Amino acid sequence: MVFFGRLKNLKGEELKKEIDKNLKLVELENTGGKTVSKFSGGMKRRLSLAITLLGSPGFIVLDEPTVGIDPKLRLSVWQQLREFAGSGAGIIVTTHVMSEAEKCDRVALLVEGKIFAQGTPKELMTEFKAASIEEVFINMEVDS
Repeated sequence: MVFFGRLKNLKGEELKKEIDKNLKLVELENTGGKTVSKFSGGMKRRLSLAITLLGSPGFIVLDEPTVGIDPKLRLSVWQQLREFAGSGAGIIVTTHVMSEAEKCDRVALLVEGKIFAQGTPKELMTEFKAASIEEVFINMEVDS
């Protein structure tokens, strides 16, 4: 965390506060002395997210950010991402978990690497007469 924080020009007390805040967010605040190579896959995923959020960047890209994270922590991570976006940051999330896509402001559904449909979750659910983004995706594949 210190290494990546310094790459982002964080120093001193600001670096310590950022590290503490982000480790707490991903529930790794009590892992201070552990070697990362001994972390489980889920712990490494959470650490990666904490590193990404260091210094509150203006724009981030997250690939499957909650894979391997328990449901309670997943809710916390999405709440933090929503607050992050609310502060003006841009976030792009890739996911195969359609319920998570519904948490996004806008969704682009890809089929064979091309955007097939895009819009707000509500717009897509209306257009494809669906109750969820997962159902949109299923209906979309049937229609194509």
